[in-house]
Amino acid sequence: MRPTVPSIDFKPFLHGSASDRQRIASEIDKALSSVGFIQLHNHGIEPHKIDACLQWVGRVTPSCNTSWLVVQMLIDRNSQSRRLFALSESGKGTINPSSPSHNRGYSGIGNEKVRDRMCMKENFDCGNPEDHERQNSWPTEELLPGFRHFTEDFFQVRSPLSQVLHNHLGV
Repeated sequence: MRPTVPSIDFKPFLHGSASDRQRIASEIDKALSSVGFIQLHNHGIEPHKIDACLQWVGRVTPSCNTSWLVVQMLIDRNSQSRRLFALSESGKGTINPSSPSHNRGYSGIGNEKVRDRMCMKENFDCGNPEDHERQNSWPTEELLPGFRHFTEDFFQVRSPLSQVLHNHLGV
């Protein structure tokens, strides 16, 4: 049986009383402890920004696999991220992390380990574009037009929400 991802209205946390914040924090804690995921609504990110993000990444669907909760990325046929993973190996090679000390860029199948086992996934990781010590590795504009601009912009758009979640959910 697939778990149901809880849907939580975040507006009371952002604009309510201390007891509202405590109640929402408890709901989030319960959801993350039992299911591992949440759907957050009224979080302050404009819907057109979310829509643009979904055009880039496709849809994310949690599913249960034995005792593990797995997130499957269902890359829509027309999503922009399909273009990233469809690049040639040499194209992907140009966006490998610039340092082995941090994962910022493309990582191919078998390049990462979890619990001493090879990961059978490919992914692209990036962080704060203003972090000059751990710089992101980006595909050129020619390889993937608009990707860097969108990703850096969305990072800044979602950063305030991330800070609220990280700093205040321990209430």
